[in-house]
Amino acid sequence: KTNGIALYNGYQDNGNSYTFNYYTPYLDFGDPSLTKFPKKMIVTVLGSNVTFDVKWAFDYSSDYSILQDTSTAADVAEYGIAEYNIGEYSSSIAIEQLQQQLNGNGNIIQIGIEALINGNAFSVQKLDIYSVIGRII
Repeated sequence: KTNGIALYNGYQDNGNSYTFNYYTPYLDFGDPSLTKFPKKMIVTVLGSNVTFDVKWAFDYSSDYSILQDTSTAADVAEYGIAEYNIGEYSSSIAIEQLQQQLNGNGNIIQIGIEALINGNAFSVQKLDIYSVIGRII
């Protein structure tokens, strides 16, 4: 920042929301000649009450299929206001695994995740894709 150091906090960009985008490289699961039929994807996310889109497309297409999911709202910690022996403490950020059923087929697949960040933490920790491999005829 001009004439100083900026402080980044609050999960906003200068008071405004911003878009989180993550796209995998094109995945061929070890053999680009075989057709893949993705069945399920499990996304491990860290965040609280963030709605995000899961996108996927085949064979270098920009025509993505889209599903929407929302991470669970976590309880906010009540530090400093607890009564004796009933204190409630939490990190206020949930780590969870969200499942999506996928469809379609192709030789190469790309997965994307997009979310609007506006005051809540969100990050993708892991993507697991379960797919059936087709035969060459």
